[in-house]
Amino acid sequence: MIEHLNAFNTMVSQLLYVDIKILDEDKCISLLCSLLDSWDHLVIVIGSNATALNFDEIVSSLLMEEMRWKSRESQNGDAFFVPGRSQNRNKNKSTSGRSKYVENGNKKC
Repeated sequence: MIEHLNAFNTMVSQLLYVDIKILDEDKCISLLCSLLDSWDHLVIVIGSNATALNFDEIVSSLLMEEMRWKSRESQNGDAFFVPGRSQNRNKNKSTSGRSKYVENGNKKC
């Protein structure tokens, strides 16, 4: 997240350097829209609770959420833990360690 924020702030600074001013609310919306899908729940919470968007508060919320995820990962002892996903795998799946395409109708997964 810190790398993403640094890249975002660099872009905003470059726009300011060429005299393109960005309103704080526009910065907030742009930042929230630039996040990966895994951040959607937080974006929805921020958008539904805020009457006015504040860039510093959003950055703080993002960093706190990232710390919460990392804390959860360390407590579970699994750096690849995905919240909401079952830890048990289907016993019928191949254990060869290779990905396989499964045909489902006309779609391949």
